[in-house]
Formats: sequence, structure tokens, C-alpha cells
Amino acid sequence: MSEELKVRIHRSIEELNKRNLDGLDDLYTNKCIFHIPPFPDIQGLDAFKQFVAGVWIGFPDMQGTIEEVIVGGDTSVTRLTERGTHTGQLPNSPIPPTGKEAAWGNCLAAHYVGGKIVEQWEYVDNLGLLQQLGIIPSM
Repeated sequence: MSEELKVRIHRSIEELNKRNLDGLDDLYTNKCIFHIPPFPDIQGLDAFKQFVAGVWIGFPDMQGTIEEVIVGGDTSVTRLTERGTHTGQLPNSPIPPTGKEAAWGNCLAAHYVGGKIVEQWEYVDNLGLLQQLGIIPSM
């Protein structure tokens, strides 16, 4: 099962890179819960798709590259590098487009039931991203 999940995880990222939100349907349940600090929890796959579409407004050329996938039992951890150019206004963000390119880390920890994700925790390097965009000074 772990090799099958790895293949599905890779396929879902490939579909996202092609801007195909329906590519997530094979990996997530419709009632999946998404935890993406510092944002409020996202309830359901449709709401998550809307969230992702909003991120694409801010970073229309965004691409994810999987660095590593670890699967054990009913849990997976996926480490990604996201890249994009901040040319659009992110929904619900006071930060105007900067026009700057950025690359940031992203880690997804997921829990599966029946082969589909029912809950996911996403940890994004928001500090590094904001520093690259010039919003926060680099340390």
C-alpha cells in the first residue's frame, strides 16, 4: 500500500502543477480536514480547492517539487519545495503583488482511512517566503 500511496501523492502534485484541482479527488476524501497554520482549519475538499485556487491568484506560475515522501501505516509525510512569482493579489491578504520570485519549503503530514486522506497538516515556511518577497527583513 505504501508504494501505491507514494504514486498517488506524486500524481496529485503533478496535477496541481498542471492547475487541475480535480486531480486531488483520488487522494482526499470529500470531508477531509486541512490544518494550515496560521489560517483557520479548512473543512472539506471543495473548500481546500478554493484555497489553492486563491494561492494561484497570487502565484500564477507556482510549481511544487516533491523532495521526499515517507509512508508508514496510515500516515504519510511529504516534503516539497514550492516556487513561484508573486504577481497577483492573494485573497484576504493586505500584501500587494511584489513581482518577486520565491522558493519555499512545505511539509504535508497526512492521515489516511480507506486509502484516502481524511486529515492533513501543512507546514509552510511563511517566514522565509515573506523575507524573499521583501515583506519582512532577512535575518
